[in-house]
Amino acid sequence: MTYSVKVQQLIDDPFGGRTAEQVRDLCESPQAQLALTHAPQPFMIEKFCRDNGFDTADALSLFEEVKRFLVAGTVTGQSLAPSLPIDNMWHAWILFTHDYHDFCGLLGGYIHHRPIPKGDSAQPPLEPTVAIMEAAFGPLSDQFWPQELGAYGGMDCKKGV
Repeated sequence: MTYSVKVQQLIDDPFGGRTAEQVRDLCESPQAQLALTHAPQPFMIEKFCRDNGFDTADALSLFEEVKRFLVAGTVTGQSLAPSLPIDNMWHAWILFTHDYHDFCGLLGGYIHHRPIPKGDSAQPPLEPTVAIMEAAFGPLSDQFWPQELGAYGGMDCKKGV
């Protein structure tokens, strides 16, 4: 597949000129750590479970993974691609606009969800996202990663995009 210049740069250098240790340090910054403490709204988790056939423990684990995904994209400035489970939880959370907005504020600005159709040249594969997530947080849950791309593929998951 032929990718856009921006996506090819992400594929060639997912860390954006940083080392894995620098990526981890960014994700361990006080701002990132504060965002990662943000608790989900109980009704959002309840609704997600009911709509998606998850149990509460798995939905809470997925919510934590979505926060990590959004933190990693924001603090590295990379437009990461969500796996399908990540994308589904992200969709559910965005509907709880006040809570999602509060979380984004912890990272310095609103994190927009901009779907890109699968197969589009601007659609990155999951591998750069997985590389960044593993550098930042260590081994990933095979329950949520790598899986397939989200329903519409990659998203710009950094503030202000």
